[in-house]
Amino acid sequence: MKPTKSLFILASIICSVSLFAQVGVDFNNRIEDAKMLYRSGTYYAAEQSFSKLLEESQSNTSLNHIELEAYRLMCAINLDRDNAVGLVKRFSEQYPNSIELPLVRYTLASHLFDKGEYGEALEIFTTINSKLLHNDKIDCDFKYAFCNMDAGNYSQAESLFLQIIAAGDTPRYYSSIYYLGYVYYRDSQFEKAFDYFSKAQADSKFALMASYFATESKFMLKDFDYVVENGPKIYNSLESDLQSTLSRMISEAYYEKQMTEEALRYFKLYASNANLSRVDHYFGGILSYNTGNYEEAKDFFMNVVGEDDAIGQNAEYYAANALLKEYNKVSAMNLFKSASEKSYDEVIKEDAFFNFAKLSFDVNSDISQFESFIQQYPGSGKDDVINGYMAASFLLKKDYTSAIELLQKIKNLSVDNANNLQKASFFRALQLIESGSYRSAIPMLETSLNYGRNVELKNLAGFWQAECFYRNNRYSDAIDILRALEKSASFKVSSEYPMAVYNLAYCYFKAEKFADAENWFSKYLSGKGLKYSTDANIRLADSYFMQSKYNEAAKLYERMYNANRSSDVVYSAYQAAVSYGLSNNESKKIDMLRQVTRNNLDSPLYCQALYELGRTYVQKGDDDKASDCFYTLIGRKSDSLFFSKALIELAMINANEKRYDQAIDFYKQLIEQAPYSEEVQDAISGLESIYLIQNRPDEFLTFLDDQQLSNVKSEDEKEKMLFTSAEHLYLSRNYSKAITSLQNFLKRYPEGPSSLQANYYLAESLKALNRKESAADEYLKVIKMGQSDFLCSALKNYADINYEIGNYELAGQVYNNLISAAGTGVMEIEGYAGLMRSYFYNRQYKEAIETTQKLGQINGLTKELQREAEFILAKSYMTIGERDMALAVFEDMSKDCSDEYGAESAYIMIQNAYSTGDFAAVETMIYDFVDKDTQFVYWLAKSFIVLGDTYMDRGDLEQAKATYQSIIEGYEPVDGKDDVISQVEDRLKKMEE
Repeated sequence: MKPTKSLFILASIICSVSLFAQVGVDFNNRIEDAKMLYRSGTYYAAEQSFSKLLEESQSNTSLNHIELEAYRLMCAINLDRDNAVGLVKRFSEQYPNSIELPLVRYTLASHLFDKGEYGEALEIFTTINSKLLHNDKIDCDFKYAFCNMDAGNYSQAESLFLQIIAAGDTPRYYSSIYYLGYVYYRDSQFEKAFDYFSKAQADSKFALMASYFATESKFMLKDFDYVVENGPKIYNSLESDLQSTLSRMISEAYYEKQMTEEALRYFKLYASNANLSRVDHYFGGILSYNTGNYEEAKDFFMNVVGEDDAIGQNAEYYAANALLKEYNKVSAMNLFKSASEKSYDEVIKEDAFFNFAKLSFDVNSDISQFESFIQQYPGSGKDDVINGYMAASFLLKKDYTSAIELLQKIKNLSVDNANNLQKASFFRALQLIESGSYRSAIPMLETSLNYGRNVELKNLAGFWQAECFYRNNRYSDAIDILRALEKSASFKVSSEYPMAVYNLAYCYFKAEKFADAENWFSKYLSGKGLKYSTDANIRLADSYFMQSKYNEAAKLYERMYNANRSSDVVYSAYQAAVSYGLSNNESKKIDMLRQVTRNNLDSPLYCQALYELGRTYVQKGDDDKASDCFYTLIGRKSDSLFFSKALIELAMINANEKRYDQAIDFYKQLIEQAPYSEEVQDAISGLESIYLIQNRPDEFLTFLDDQQLSNVKSEDEKEKMLFTSAEHLYLSRNYSKAITSLQNFLKRYPEGPSSLQANYYLAESLKALNRKESAADEYLKVIKMGQSDFLCSALKNYADINYEIGNYELAGQVYNNLISAAGTGVMEIEGYAGLMRSYFYNRQYKEAIETTQKLGQINGLTKELQREAEFILAKSYMTIGERDMALAVFEDMSKDCSDEYGAESAYIMIQNAYSTGDFAAVETMIYDFVDKDTQFVYWLAKSFIVLGDTYMDRGDLEQAKATYQSIIEGYEPVDGKDDVISQVEDRLKKMEE
């Protein structure tokens, strides 16, 4: 045993341990110092310290070494070294089981979190067990929760935030409450979000933002009361971007509470600091529209339109309504059309279409869009509304035919519509009556009687229906109506009552009920202020006469003649003479006849009275005076009827006086000069008798041979004789007698060689007496007989009559036939002109346009017809929606206001300016119209009505009233019955209401 060496070794060991202990304490102290630097955020100095310590570390696997590596790495992370992520990855691979690894990862995740790189941070947080972090656990969980929130992992974020909140009063308590509220907000759980934002307001750091998000949550929950109560309180405290968002929410909340003024105020705050989206512009438009600022609303909406989407459709619809409020109907119409062509909102689509159709009708008179609406929306329930609306408009325009057509389509007539149907039917009947179409007026009056509640109008309809029945020889029907009216207390006080009594008397007279006629003419004459007293007295005398009350008749006839010795009452004198004769008072008869023949040489009854006077002298045996009468008659050869009768009388007087040569001369003159008269056979017989008395039969036979009268007249000759007689009456314009003669001829020879010409003459005679419907019947017969010299004229007249009475479809068909039959020339032009008008008034506008173009290619048109064609072309373009093309023509035509087409075109241009809301242009154009000094003052007056309307629309009621009043004071209707004054009076009445 060598104790000395052992002691040395032990001492050495003890000394060594003591040395190492001293060194270890110092190293650890330095580590703690470095950590202190790290914890104080002095990362660069700490990094240097940890690097030196690592250099002194003896083993890279020692615990100290790993810890030093971890801290140096965390310093690099906090110093935002570019390779920090790679260093952490390498550290993880090198020391996967290191107790420092969770802290390193947490440090990197926190650093990324602080940089806002939440996605990258989240990847790292998922690898960390926060329980190993001890003091940093809460912070780690909070940041992990936040990253999940940012990534949309709301359930994970919710769970973590709830854990932190459950931990109680920690530095992350209110943060977690706030952000949990935000999680719920982001997840659209606004009720929960509001609860947590409300709690977060207890912390001053979160109070403002929590209040903001609490308000937004309530907004999303549609708690608009909360928004308008709390939003304004925090508005001024927010940053500008949040102020903008909050003002938008407050605006919408106020809007939902129907507090539109406040909504608009906050929207303007929003708009002043924001680039408005299409949705914003749309919302601003709605607010402006609802506050009555239509121009501003229109501007907002016009920033939205143009896109084919739902908001674009809605914007077009509301912009159109705003434009209507600004009186710009044309632009509104176009926007409604666009909205109606989009299908995003079917309710908007339908209503836009309805408004487009309504404006198309109001502005362009285009009925087709209403028809299209009804076809597209058969279940809309607006059919009756549409038809009633259009009918009322047509009624105001006096287009009664169109009004009736539409009103009769209405399934359930309202009181107003029934009254309108009553009125339209009555006034259409009056139009037909005025044109002489009594037959066509009857069903119109029947309709008027069956609808409406206007008793006065019903009485008038009955009154005129009786007149139509009378004109169509339906006397019994007329009597029934007039007797009913005569018993009506309301009708008895009307101004038409005396006329009804007069008409009733006439009906009885025409029905040959002369006792009743006498009674009613007497009743009429018992009244006061009678318009037809003279005629009624004469008809009363006629009634006496027809009942063989000759004395009463004679006295009344004579009294009427003496009361007014004019050519108008020659009939009375003549009838007085006849009545006196039938009363065996020959002297009085002669006296009256002499008065007639002395003073009334131009009267149609002159020849008849002179002949009757001559016959009376014959009966009295005064042949000289009789001869004077008959000589006077043969001097008026133009009246063939009494020419031949006077010759036969003179022949007979001379034969009776045995002045045979003179008698022969008169007989021969009759036979030679009036071969087709009724007296020819009597003249032949008288001539034969004289020649036989004188034993000169050969001369008689020779004369007959010379006159080709040897044989008895054939049926053809008789037909020719009758036709020639009737033709003479027609050619002499004695239409009343011509009608009777032609009708008798056609009754006897309906299919004879002269029947076509007779039908044509009959049609012309009826037309001349304004018996249009009967004339049309006869023209149609001529047309059905085929090609003839009269065909084109018959076609034209038949078409014209149907056009005049409003039967445009048939008129158009006949004008087409006329074009084919005419070939070229005047009749072709007449055919195209009539076809153009018929198409236009039958609302066949495209066909009207085509026809005007064809007409324009024909040479020889008058300037007036050219202007008419241009006008119809423009109006047709307008009604099919080709407004720009129409206005171009109207503008050109309005430069010349010397005809009615130019004057109306000027008015249409003024109306167009009004329809576009350009009131300044209206005024300028009207004064330009005045300067053109047109004679068609009706259209000038209508233009001033438009000027008054512009003042009304601008709210200048005083100026509007003055304008309307000036029209009433200064305008006189040319025909005494246009609609200008009534339109002005209606406007003034509305102003007073």
